Amino acid sequence: MFGACSDIGCLDNGEALETLESVPSLLGRGRHLTANPLAGIRSIATPDSEDTGSPFTDAELKVIFDQVEFPKWASKYPRRWFGPILGLYSGAPVNEVAQLRLEDIETIDGIPRFCVRKTDKKQSIKNKQIRRFIPLAQPVIDCGFLDYVEEVRHAGGERLLPDLPNSNGRGYGRQLNHQFSVYIKASQRSNL
Repeated sequence: MFGACSDIGCLDNGEALETLESVPSLLGRGRHLTANPLAGIRSIATPDSEDTGSPFTDAELKVIFDQVEFPKWASKYPRRWFGPILGLYSGAPVNEVAQLRLEDIETIDGIPRFCVRKTDKKQSIKNKQIRRFIPLAQPVIDCGFLDYVEEVRHAGGERLLPDLPNSNGRGYGRQLNHQFSVYIKASQRSNL
């Protein structure tokens, strides 16, 4: 019934659902069931956007986050500092970090974390059906992230990176992504 796969754990969602749907059908033919209890169940949606990039190597990360060059580039704007640092230590895509709101940063049971969720129709996240809670890594805390969050709160801000523009409606991450890409290309050229 499982074809070449001897372990149901190696089936993807669609294959597993197809296999499960066939069981009641077989039982119905043998008159053991009068109705299929799994009728109407659909497979879980896949992420909305396909990740086509490849991860940075350790060597590339050392060049990008060089202890001299990165602070020179990033220190002028909080978005340049905290956007890439959050991405580095959480794995969150730039567009998700760029659109975080202050309400998304919280401490639960003594653990500071941020939540990736869609709270506004203008936001775009990898999978609309999911809320992801991501604990803050100690290096993020050590670089002053929580102090920065409090500063923005006291200033009356709503978004984590309030200086990021979204004037063309294409998302807050577009500007940060562009700036970081230019920096990465320049840092790689200088280290060839």
